[in-house]
Amino acid sequence: MKALVMSEPGNVKMTELPMPEMKPDEVLVRVRAAGICINDVRDFKGECDYSYPRIGGHEFAGDVVKIGKYVTGWSVGDRVVSDNTAEACGVCAACAKGDYLNCNSRKAIGYPPHDGGFAEYVRIPGTILRLNPNSLMKIPPNVSYEEASILDPVCNAYQAVIQQSHLLPGDDALFYGPGPLGLFGVQFAKLMGCRNIIVVGTPSDKDIRLSVAKKYGATHILINGQDDIPARVREICGPQGLGTVFDFAGPAVITEQAIAMLRRG
Repeated sequence: MKALVMSEPGNVKMTELPMPEMKPDEVLVRVRAAGICINDVRDFKGECDYSYPRIGGHEFAGDVVKIGKYVTGWSVGDRVVSDNTAEACGVCAACAKGDYLNCNSRKAIGYPPHDGGFAEYVRIPGTILRLNPNSLMKIPPNVSYEEASILDPVCNAYQAVIQQSHLLPGDDALFYGPGPLGLFGVQFAKLMGCRNIIVVGTPSDKDIRLSVAKKYGATHILINGQDDIPARVREICGPQGLGTVFDFAGPAVITEQAIAMLRRG
């Protein structure tokens, strides 16, 4: 099979490799689409502490092409998208709640020793299928492979905006960072019926990302470093400010700005 192998940061080559060797409790998926995470970009730039060589790609979707003899619930031909957890201990406080992402022993698909979806085929480990059968999910007929492959970042935005924020129809919301996560968040805020959806970006975001934000529901665009963000928010939302700020960017100054524009409580 062909695979995109990173031998060291900055050195990536399409390589012919043997098919993955499967254990009897594992599933083999033919990859149809794979998303590129910012961690993949950082890895290429040498900003991550990973071991090499490795096959990255932890956001992928495809078809089941082979199942181990101990595997149940799956059939050859199933269209699937995978969670990116490969191993978890199953006994820690996080695992007890099904929060495998926060298991201290967690290992992910796309990071050694588990090859990822930047290849024609990827092995779904039995270690995670036994612990969490829902780590592999069927794709509905109306969802494409490309759409399914980015469910990882989509679900991050879904959790922040819908599950944790307490937003209600008619509320105002502000988003720092018009990258993929922020843009997904904007769409969820629009679906939830927010009144003012304010997106804050940088001058470099103007040409593409902020225009996409407007297309997907942003009602106001502000530029950090050019606009007085808290003052403009009070103009848009009223003197009390607004109730929710989403940080999809990360710089520490966002916390200070957010406190200045959030109403009490």
